[in-house]
Amino acid sequence: MRHLARASLLVITLLINFVQGILIVGPKHIRAGQNYTVILSSFESNTNERNLLLQLDGLSAGGKKLLHLGQPARVQPLSNSVISFPLPDSLPAGSYKLSIDGQNGFKFHREADLLLAASTTTALVQLSKPIYKPGDVLQFRVIVLGGDLKPPAPSVTATVIVHDPQRNVIRRWTAVSLQLGVFEEQLQIGTVPLLGRYTITVTVTGANAIVSKTFDVREYVLPAFEVAVQARAVPLEKHQRLNLTLSARYYTGQPVRGVATVELYLEDDKLDQRRVVRVYGATQLELPFNEHLSVYDDSQDVRVHVAFTQDETNRTIYKEQRITVYKLPYRVELVKEQPEFRAKVPFDCQLRVRYQDGTPAKGAAFEVKVEGAYTTDRRVAYTSDAVGVIKLTLQPEASSESIDITVNAGSEELLYERISKREAGKAFLQVKLVSDVKIGKPFKLKVTCNEELSFFMYYVVSRGAIVDSAFVQPKKVTEHFIEIKAADLMVPRSKVIVVTVAKNVVLCDFVDIDFEDLRNNFDLQIDRTEIRPGEQLQLNMRGRPGAFVALAAYDKSLLQYSNNHDIFWEDVWGVFDKFYSVERNEFDLFHPFYIVPNMPYSIKRGELVELQFIVFSNFPKKYKASVTLFSVDNQTEFIGRPATETSYTKSIEASPDTGVPVAFLIKARKLGEMTVRVDASIEPAKDSIESVIRVVPESLVKREMISRFFCHNTYQNQSFVLGLDFDRKADAGTRKIDFILTPNILTSVMDNLESLLSVPTGCGEQNMMRLVPIVLVLDYLTSIGSADKQLTAKAIGLLRAGYQNQMRYRQPDGSFGLWEKSGGAVFLTAFVGKTLATAAKYISEIEPSMVEQAFDWLAARQHSTGRFDEVGPVFHRDMQGGLRQGIALTSFVLIALLEQPKVAAKHRPVIEKGIDYVTRTLGSIEDSYDLAIATYALLLQKHSSAERFLEKLVGLSTVQQNGTERFWARDAHGIETTAYGLLSFVLAEKYVDGTSIMRWLVKQRYTPGSFPRTQDTFVGLKALTKLAEKISPSRNDYSVQLRHAGRREEFRVTSQDIGTLQHAQQGVDETAQLELHVAGIGFGLLQVVYEYGVDLRNFTAQFVLELQKSVTNAKHQLQLEVCSSFTPQLSDGRSNMVLVEVNFPSGYTVEQRGQPITGATKHNPIQKTEVRFGATSVVVYYNSMGPERNCFTITAYRRQKVTLKRPAYVLVHDYYDPKLNAIKMYQVDD
Repeated sequence: MRHLARASLLVITLLINFVQGILIVGPKHIRAGQNYTVILSSFESNTNERNLLLQLDGLSAGGKKLLHLGQPARVQPLSNSVISFPLPDSLPAGSYKLSIDGQNGFKFHREADLLLAASTTTALVQLSKPIYKPGDVLQFRVIVLGGDLKPPAPSVTATVIVHDPQRNVIRRWTAVSLQLGVFEEQLQIGTVPLLGRYTITVTVTGANAIVSKTFDVREYVLPAFEVAVQARAVPLEKHQRLNLTLSARYYTGQPVRGVATVELYLEDDKLDQRRVVRVYGATQLELPFNEHLSVYDDSQDVRVHVAFTQDETNRTIYKEQRITVYKLPYRVELVKEQPEFRAKVPFDCQLRVRYQDGTPAKGAAFEVKVEGAYTTDRRVAYTSDAVGVIKLTLQPEASSESIDITVNAGSEELLYERISKREAGKAFLQVKLVSDVKIGKPFKLKVTCNEELSFFMYYVVSRGAIVDSAFVQPKKVTEHFIEIKAADLMVPRSKVIVVTVAKNVVLCDFVDIDFEDLRNNFDLQIDRTEIRPGEQLQLNMRGRPGAFVALAAYDKSLLQYSNNHDIFWEDVWGVFDKFYSVERNEFDLFHPFYIVPNMPYSIKRGELVELQFIVFSNFPKKYKASVTLFSVDNQTEFIGRPATETSYTKSIEASPDTGVPVAFLIKARKLGEMTVRVDASIEPAKDSIESVIRVVPESLVKREMISRFFCHNTYQNQSFVLGLDFDRKADAGTRKIDFILTPNILTSVMDNLESLLSVPTGCGEQNMMRLVPIVLVLDYLTSIGSADKQLTAKAIGLLRAGYQNQMRYRQPDGSFGLWEKSGGAVFLTAFVGKTLATAAKYISEIEPSMVEQAFDWLAARQHSTGRFDEVGPVFHRDMQGGLRQGIALTSFVLIALLEQPKVAAKHRPVIEKGIDYVTRTLGSIEDSYDLAIATYALLLQKHSSAERFLEKLVGLSTVQQNGTERFWARDAHGIETTAYGLLSFVLAEKYVDGTSIMRWLVKQRYTPGSFPRTQDTFVGLKALTKLAEKISPSRNDYSVQLRHAGRREEFRVTSQDIGTLQHAQQGVDETAQLELHVAGIGFGLLQVVYEYGVDLRNFTAQFVLELQKSVTNAKHQLQLEVCSSFTPQLSDGRSNMVLVEVNFPSGYTVEQRGQPITGATKHNPIQKTEVRFGATSVVVYYNSMGPERNCFTITAYRRQKVTLKRPAYVLVHDYYDPKLNAIKMYQVDD
């Protein structure tokens, strides 16, 4: 017998006496928008009709009435009466109860508390992949379901939030509309995001979070083949060994050849043995344990770790597999027809015996000991039947109180279980499903009771409501069969509850009814299970008219990471007890004959490189194959062949057993991207592939830029002559020139939003390059009322990605640090805080509380004098180093506070104290950097002494070019200093004077979109934009003529071209001088970008850099020890942030899995390691560097054969003062 509460029903029973009684049954939960149904049953024939009043009431915590519904009920003898309460669409939290009162003289009163279901909606989330790389696009689908498992009402909206591993909000979609209950979107993952586990959370209108799903973001490489480890037989303790099958196959099924290193751990970190074996597709391996393994429980896991290295590519894949070792070969289950036995009544049961892999153990011998069923204990030998079952019929004695069953195999005990005796006079009820279940057809139930049944009631419960019921009157039997029609409302799972009264006791039992053929049937078929690249796959779908169908397809190889991203059968049951079928179809991308390339990411010009390809054939016999490599656009030179040949053909024998490698020795003729095209053919088939290899110069590439601007308020002509300053030692053939016409200061920024800097952006300050220019662009587009929705959407998308990347540097206390776990920095928190405060106007993910917390943290760091000092790592010494009374950092923090009105109002005492500290230092400020930042802060605050500061600042400036250019000369940070000076001129409304500063600044730009460093770009672009807003003419209407090397090209610009860059269509010939002639009205930037290569040996070192290399493992492994130190002008001086860039010889890469750096010195720890350019380069970050030796060892592996290799190099440089550097070449012998 089972208690009714387990079936989530409420039972209120009045038993006046045996001949007069009523049973009332209803759900324990009420749900908004659904009917609440109560069943009243009278099980006495000799009574009159009963009248009852049912009331449903709800009260808030404060006593406010939330609900009041009433329904009368008339209950006839030996029948059910069904009462339904329609509930409103929304029900607030409160106390709810059901009251039942007798009417018309019938005295009856009962109350029962009801529970309000927390939500009438649920959801499922489906992702496109289980794991994403930085820069990937995440696609997802949210399916929201109402309480009836259908799409919710059209008024229901969903809010979707993505959190990063530190619970920062990365993306938010607020109150989005649903299409038939479905919301689909995508998220651009940041290029340098916080790696780890992210969470998508879904909430719906008026509810808390109803579902969430996680996904991983990390660097990974999808291998072309998979490695598997399986036990050939179930391992047992007595074996003391593992018999394994180790396989390595391409996802197309072809075998892979290589070497596997197998490690066996009997305990988590205890290595039992290591074996090295060769593998070709698959091999069998026996591992006898060196140490004895004792299995104390039923089983114990051991760990097998495999490192498999492919012969052809030298690539390594790691696989770890836990294998269970069992104590015994069998598992036994006791299956009983009744939970308890009755004295002197035969008790049938059976022992179900299975091997540990789940298969039936047929013909297995066991000893079964039975205690308590007979006058003496019995031990009987049994043998399991063909399905692994041993049937038992026990004969309990009158004195039996319990029966103990023990099953042994030899000396090992497999099972011990006790069966209890049913109390005398105790009634029981049982219901069983004895037929199949099909929608629209009746299913049969068997009801059994140890007392004669004169009546019983059944209730069909589905999705929390009673959907069917009946009052049944058998003819005083102990068994009765009933049939119930399977209706749509019962899908997908229902519970049939049977209730009767025997000996004044309510008895009940229930059975679950599962529907395999669902109401919204859907069938998906694909026309074939193998498909060739480029072919179409036909999907045949059949379902209910008007059904919403959502499809997902992904590479099966992704499942080696996880399948958490998708919706599977168990997910559906877990959300709402299975409501529709999810169809999964698999197909293989099949090609009977194909080529797999194995090529380097990049090579150096002049190197001899072996390009390798692997040819696969799935045909049953061997064929002679022709493989041809083409010189596309004469970019490739074939070694050992005539220089005029445009293709090179080799013959191989294509085998069905394995891939056959073929290699071509080539040399690249030109810099840039070299197209590689290969054709392969056999008699019945052919294949062709095309890919790109980057050809880089053998020397260091230097990039330069010349900029001029014009601002014509009336129609006029102006000419410019631009000379290109190529280094005399530039390598021949490396010069490239481009001309760019920009009609607005920010046009080039808008055009290059995705690639603003050519230097690394691997720390919390450098990463701001992915935020600051985009915020400036959005501010500018807003100020001019731009209607360019596409550009605005692009900028907002990139802003979200930049914000996402920046959140990795947020510290637990709300500050921002240079590294992920470095603790907060005053300078960086001020920089990030003011940027995010502005960016919050454009993306909702930036929560006001987060910005407020950052500024509160800053305010708490102010000294009583008003000064701010850095508490984090010092990487920008002029700003953070505490030099010159800390004026620069204090002024910078004040600027961050003053630029945000709400922040300034909250922290006014902090600002006033800081301003007072700065103004007291005017007489002692001699450095133009400090003075420029302080002047801008005072002008922002409109302080009375701002004019005196500005006068002193102007006196420190340098004027050149006949007064047309003004700047502030400084060994470092001259651009940043001059930009603050321009910002001060704009605030002081000295617009005309500011144009001379603007003219100098535009000449300093590093690329068309930025300046050399983060702070240069941040302040420089802001200053140029602020002045351009004030002085730019209201319209553009001009032409520009470019003359070079005897050629001419004309450009036309109108006011419609505000976001359009114009480049020289045919490029610019190699020349030392360009002429530009402008005619018309408007504003424009004339920019010439040029680059050239310089031999690394011509650089002068400012650091000490030492390299020590070793090549091992048959020259497949390169170990490079790098030691560097800074040579300061003063004995205790240190550099700013230092980057050590290690570039590898062509054909070598580091493993992207794990840490490539080992043996690093501890006194000045490495802060970050960044793998770049297809693992061909690694950047190592230090906070700073002094005269101490900073060493580390880096390991790379040869992936391709390269001869006549050009030297590789290591570069160490000061990030904020890049002229402080050292470069050293090294070479790996052929």
